[in-house]
Amino acid sequence: MESKAKRQNWKRKAGKPSLTLSRNLFYQFLLGCLALPVVAVSCYAAEMRGVFFVALISLLLSGFGGWFLLRIWEMKMQRSVSKIVQMRLAQMQMPSAADQVNQMRVEMAESRRGYEHQIDLLQSSVAKSKEAVGQLNLEMDRKLEEMRVAYLEFEDLRKEYHRLEEDHTHAHKEHRKALEHKESLNGEYQRTIAEQRNILEKKQHYIAKLEGKVRDLMYEIRSLLQLEKSPPVQSVAQIPPPESSATPFDLSLQMQRFIEKAENQMGMEHLGGTSPRFLDPSDSYEVDRRRLIDSFRDETDGIVYILSITERRFIFVNQQVKVLLGWSPEKFMKEFPRLVVSGYEEWRGAIKSIGSTQGSQTQIAIQGKSGEKKEFACTMGRVSKGPFTNHVIGILS
Repeated sequence: MESKAKRQNWKRKAGKPSLTLSRNLFYQFLLGCLALPVVAVSCYAAEMRGVFFVALISLLLSGFGGWFLLRIWEMKMQRSVSKIVQMRLAQMQMPSAADQVNQMRVEMAESRRGYEHQIDLLQSSVAKSKEAVGQLNLEMDRKLEEMRVAYLEFEDLRKEYHRLEEDHTHAHKEHRKALEHKESLNGEYQRTIAEQRNILEKKQHYIAKLEGKVRDLMYEIRSLLQLEKSPPVQSVAQIPPPESSATPFDLSLQMQRFIEKAENQMGMEHLGGTSPRFLDPSDSYEVDRRRLIDSFRDETDGIVYILSITERRFIFVNQQVKVLLGWSPEKFMKEFPRLVVSGYEEWRGAIKSIGSTQGSQTQIAIQGKSGEKKEFACTMGRVSKGPFTNHVIGILS
């Protein structure tokens, strides 16, 4: 039925010409072309003289135009006929309806076989997927069981961690309390030690003062004993001054011995270091000076004196000054510039010229208590180390 309707449709399309130009219309158009020049010639006949020539041209033009139009119409007709022939040939070559049905059945059978093959493949794939899903479910169950066991272990570990954390917190609090107690005890011990140190310093200071008083008392006792053992003394004016037989070389040796004695004083080191905290430096200096003075107090070879360059004053003169000049040590130290008769400037210059390794010598004349002038050879040296650094020790002989 479908092929019959297609053939009728092809017949209707073949019976209609592709171009609507008919023969009658063509003749009418050709007569119009021939009549158009005639009408034009008749309109302009009165004015134009070459009527034959114009008619001839019009005839030629109309004939050429008619031939051209006829040629076009024939070409259209040939194309229409060729199309009809091609359509007829195509209709003859088309298969019958039975053949088409058989071909469609074959194609459907092939399609069914292809679909069945695809369905079989899909079914086998689904079966494999089901097996894989079963395996995955088993694996998932096993993993879930492992995760449950791990969670139980984690809970046990978390409880153990909390217990250990509580124990650590408790131990930390106990240690902190113990540390605070130790720190408080340490603070009390430090305060006690500081108090004991202050007490020791006070006692050391008091002992140092007592040592000085003991030395003074011992010196007074020694002086009293010497006075008791000595014969009745004459007046100072009646005692003849001893003859000095010491040479400058001997005085230099004796001076070197005095300087070594001053330099070998231990200073504050004998009390526990270079800067003991339990003794004031000024008190330590007084103790050292008293010890040095006591070592020079019994010298009888001449007038021994100690001069402080920093303080610019005498700090000691032995008792021999009273024997040789009649002046007391205190009077001699206080009135020395006034008592010098000659050589005072030379004496000061000799002090300035003293080096750290060599001494200096000069001559000086001093007035005695009885009014006479006495000449002395003065030998001086400087202490270069120890607590008596920059002190000058001199001998008048």
